[in-house]
Amino acid sequence: MPDDTLHLEITTPEKVLFSDEVTNLEAPGVDGEFQILPGHTPFLTSIKVGHVIFNLDDKDMKISVSGGFCEFKQNKA
Repeated sequence: MPDDTLHLEITTPEKVLFSDEVTNLEAPGVDGEFQILPGHTPFLTSIKVGHVIFNLDDKDMKISVSGGFCEFKQNKA
């Protein structure tokens, strides 16, 4: 994995919706919006209704979410 990317996996109870290397991630945390860049410190937070936005191949991608959580460690979210 290159140093300028992180691995993002978005899952539902039924299946994996997305799994690839991205350059950043923005999400609606219950305590406010947050952004993750490669090398970010590990953390765990709840996600509220909104959009997860990430950059894939220099294109901003958006996925709607209805809640859940985000765990980031060892450059994987």
